[in-house]
Amino acid sequence: MFYKFLALGREEILEPLGALGFEVRDSRNFKEVKEILENIQLEEYHFLLITEDIIDIPPSELAKFSSRLPIPLLILPTPTSQKKLGRELLGRLVRENLGIELWKEKSP
Repeated sequence: MFYKFLALGREEILEPLGALGFEVRDSRNFKEVKEILENIQLEEYHFLLITEDIIDIPPSELAKFSSRLPIPLLILPTPTSQKKLGRELLGRLVRENLGIELWKEKSP
């Protein structure tokens, strides 16, 4: 079985994922992400990755968007991310599934 993975975000960040089999599509904002997803057969893919730096919608809207997707979504933290959505999501998934804390809380 052949799996298809889709990565949306700034191409310069996602370029290395192409070597891992991801189809990389350059997107500069969430509006472009929605346009891309409207023009492809998303059901052909098994996994969707979006870089956090292009997510310019509130977390509640992102949660609604994610729940309507027919495939799993991962928000990838980037060096320019300020919202920490991807970091929180990755940390929660690893904690719930593996029982490991990825990041220690910083002491004041």
